[in-house]
Amino acid sequence: MGASRRFVDSFGFAWQALEIARDAPALDAQPTADNWLYFLSRGTTRRLRSYPREWSLMSWTDLEDLCTRAEVVGTDAGSRPVRAFSERLRTAVR
Repeated sequence: MGASRRFVDSFGFAWQALEIARDAPALDAQPTADNWLYFLSRGTTRRLRSYPREWSLMSWTDLEDLCTRAEVVGTDAGSRPVRAFSERLRTAVR
């Protein structure tokens, strides 16, 4: 596993950026094509394959930009049914 960094996006959500590096040794001149940069926040997981080598030194704004370009690979929202507010209210009143 590679470097890790925390940041807060412009909406106030906290994220952890985490680099997952391939086990094989990489040359410094090589791009990060065999590595992934993951972004984790509140049940959402995103990943980005192509990213700057110095990503861990970037500003929060630049990290947010990378995060928005990353593909969504998992969310909690898709794993459980969402009930309408009126249905939740009916259940609470009973």
